[in-house]
Amino acid sequence: MHAHEEQQTGVRRPPLRRPSSPADARSAAADLSASPTSILSLQRSAGNAAVTRALSGQSGGLPVQRVTGAPVQRVRDDEYPDGTYGRRGKDRKYLEDEYDLDMGGSNFQVEHAHGYASTARRAPRSRKSNTRHEGEILAYHETLRAHRDHPGTGSSLKRRTTGLNSRDYRDRQEEYLLDDDPFSSLELNQLEYNPLPSFHAASGSREAEAADTSFRRSIKANPRTPIYDRNGERRYTRSLRPGEQAQLDIGRTSMRERREVPHAERVRVLREEYGGSRFDEYPTRSRGAADGDELTEFFRRPPREGELSAQGAQEARENSVQAGLRPRPRRPGPEAQPEPVRRRPRLRAAEQAGQEQGTRAVRAGLLRRAAEAEQEQRARLVRPGRLLQQQTVRRS
Repeated sequence: MHAHEEQQTGVRRPPLRRPSSPADARSAAADLSASPTSILSLQRSAGNAAVTRALSGQSGGLPVQRVTGAPVQRVRDDEYPDGTYGRRGKDRKYLEDEYDLDMGGSNFQVEHAHGYASTARRAPRSRKSNTRHEGEILAYHETLRAHRDHPGTGSSLKRRTTGLNSRDYRDRQEEYLLDDDPFSSLELNQLEYNPLPSFHAASGSREAEAADTSFRRSIKANPRTPIYDRNGERRYTRSLRPGEQAQLDIGRTSMRERREVPHAERVRVLREEYGGSRFDEYPTRSRGAADGDELTEFFRRPPREGELSAQGAQEARENSVQAGLRPRPRRPGPEAQPEPVRRRPRLRAAEQAGQEQGTRAVRAGLLRRAAEAEQEQRARLVRPGRLLQQQTVRRS
């Protein structure tokens, strides 16, 4: 009851008095009925906490146990890495100062380059209470209309031009992230913008330039993406490699300007913007003189004569003669520099051919000798009847 209520009734409310013990509160609650007037009088005399304990029927004055959800995580914006959803305020201020635009929701929206559902399908807490996880996802500012038309926005099951709906899009992104491939997930996110008329309608405007700048700032910041794996454990994917960063940057330019970026410009972006040396750079791959060669072509064709050294060519001719093969005539000219590795397939083939021919020859010789032995044995065998007939002819 407030002061204006006291003036209307003309009765002054006595001061609140808390019970001396929990037993007094329980006895007071038992004497009063469950009507709103009695409960209000009890609250005045005993206090809210005591009434709550008394009405809940708990003994000993224990507090009421309430089952609540996970607490909301409170994180300051400056605790998030650059290029993430948690630093969207800093990115917005930079773009507003740089392009003199209103980056609010009427013109732009924050694009989760990796969808939240793609990273937290197996999260043990709700999205509302999982603010730290969402704040660490790579994000940037995209134009409003293009963001609304993207299949990753909303939950529509209508299939778009690329053949994906919102569910397919999130499932595919999740598979890429579980396989520790953030590049393919981001590439899918950007490729879904290419067939949208709303994306190309903004080309050439300051809004489109601001969105492209925001995307490149996030790519350069290169934050690691959090994801809950198949066991529900939270971990982080790897960072983007310089070649992957450059491909995403160049892909954005190609989509926006609808042109194929020349090789020289691609190399410049790779080296100057991201400090890379090649687009297919993998840290676990060894390098050597044969980089760039197709191994399938190497094993498919036999080496040419000029690819063999003098000693290797001589060994190949000797093996060919032993195998009964006619050697290829040598071409006039200087000796080519050796490549010992490339002569092995041909020598191996010659050896196999020689072994097969030798095996056939030995097998033919054995068969011939067996036939001759069988003829000699038949010639020596004389039947008794034929022998008796020969003796009778001689006596007569």
